[in-house]
Amino acid sequence: MSDASEPARTETAPTGVSDPERPENSAPEPGAADSTEEALALPPTTADREPTAPSPVEEYPAPAGVPVPFAAPPSERDRGRFATKLVLGILGGVGIAGAVILALVISSVVFLNSVYDRLEDTAASFMDDVAAQRWDQAHNRLCPSLREDPVDSFVDEWETWDADGAEVVSLRETAVGGEVLMELDDGSNVVLDLHIDQSDGNIDASVCGWEHDA
Repeated sequence: MSDASEPARTETAPTGVSDPERPENSAPEPGAADSTEEALALPPTTADREPTAPSPVEEYPAPAGVPVPFAAPPSERDRGRFATKLVLGILGGVGIAGAVILALVISSVVFLNSVYDRLEDTAASFMDDVAAQRWDQAHNRLCPSLREDPVDSFVDEWETWDADGAEVVSLRETAVGGEVLMELDDGSNVVLDLHIDQSDGNIDASVCGWEHDA
């Protein structure tokens, strides 16, 4: 009966006394340390979770042709074609410029010929009127400043001219028209001073003076 009434004793190892069954300063097992580091380094995973497929990469079509790191130099054929085009362009420009210059020269020559023809025709017509004693018509061929004087103021001088068969000898161009040398039938000369008038768009000439060399 005495054994049942006594409390149970717990045997405690005295402090500072090592367990005889466990060696002192025993090192931890290598497998346990490695498993601990792997558990700390790797994130937790779930056995049921499937790996996510990588997103598809957008593919671009390959450029056509063969890429070159620098521009290829022109071939001999391209150089010849370029030179031909350049020469043709220059010749074409020269041809156009020459055509324009030629047209200007021709128009200038035509204009001058028209002016000369008008001067000579006016001088010949004036002398014909004087030879035929058509005083009024001869007076109408004078320039406006001379027409202010009456026709009778010129008739006495015109009657002394032997104007029958008068011919144009030469024409000298002046700033306002030209001087026409007329040879009379008696061998004397009359120099007519004519002026050109283009006020109405036409080429008109009038006698603005004369000089009789008897």
